[in-house]
Formats: sequence, C-alpha cells, structure tokens
Amino acid sequence: MHGTHDDVVPEALGQKARDLLTEAGYPVAYTSYRMQHAVCLEQIREIGHWLAERLKAD
Repeated sequence: MHGTHDDVVPEALGQKARDLLTEAGYPVAYTSYRMQHAVCLEQIREIGHWLAERLKAD
C-alpha cells in the first residue's frame, strides 16, 4: 500500500519493493491510494481483511 502523493517515501520505491518481492516468488498485494504519507479508513479496512484471512482458524 502506498500513497500516490507521498512526499516522504516516493511511490516508486513501494512499487520497486513490490516488483522485487514478486520476482522472488512472494505473493504480493499492492494498492495505491490518492493520499500523502498517511493512512486512510479504506486502507485500514483492507489491512483488517488481509489480517483476518491469515489469522482465521482452519
């Protein structure tokens, strides 16, 4: 996840990390948000869903 207007960590660095992890064979979910270096409610919800999927009991 990355803000498209991030003035602290350029989005290109987030995309580069995504690409390197993908090339190394890791499953990557990447989402861009129209925001600066911050978090938004939509992002927090997405993180919650991601965590719930990984922590649910089998």
